[in-house]
Formats: sequence, structure tokens, C-alpha cells
Amino acid sequence: MTRDGKSRMQILEYARVTWGIGESQVDKYRQELNIEMTKEFEKSRRDMTVELADQLTRVIERSVDTNQLAVTLGAINAKAKLFNLTEINK
Repeated sequence: MTRDGKSRMQILEYARVTWGIGESQVDKYRQELNIEMTKEFEKSRRDMTVELADQLTRVIERSVDTNQLAVTLGAINAKAKLFNLTEINK
């Protein structure tokens, strides 16, 4: 919900109505989530590059299979940017 731009108060209200949990429990869950997100984003640049390259490779394969060539081109360009291959050497 935070990704969607919801405020803490909106999240609290949703949690109260939907799951019947209160403010302290929501804050505890949000804190745990932030810890997990921090761990995820602490990955090394190399590991993140490898994961992104793999994801882009899969996008390319799937888009070729479904004849979505604009998506294919976009993924190829993104992969080139990821590896700093977008400038032509003079």
C-alpha cells in the first residue's frame, strides 16, 4: 500500500477494517517489512546486475515468442544500458 502512495493513516484504517488489527501491530509489520526491504536493496551491484540481466533476457525471449517486437527492442535497449553499451565508441 505504501508503494501505491497510501498514507500511514490509510494503511491503519485498511488493516483495522480488513484484518481487525490495531496500530501497534501494523507498525510492527511495517517495521519488519522495512527491514526485509533494506536487506533486499543491500545486494551488491554485481548481484543486482546479474538478476536484472536475467529478467531482461526472459522478457526478450517471451516477447519474441509472442511477436511483441516493440517490447523486445525495449528490453534489448534496457540490457544495453545496464551494461553501459549504449554509446558508440569513436
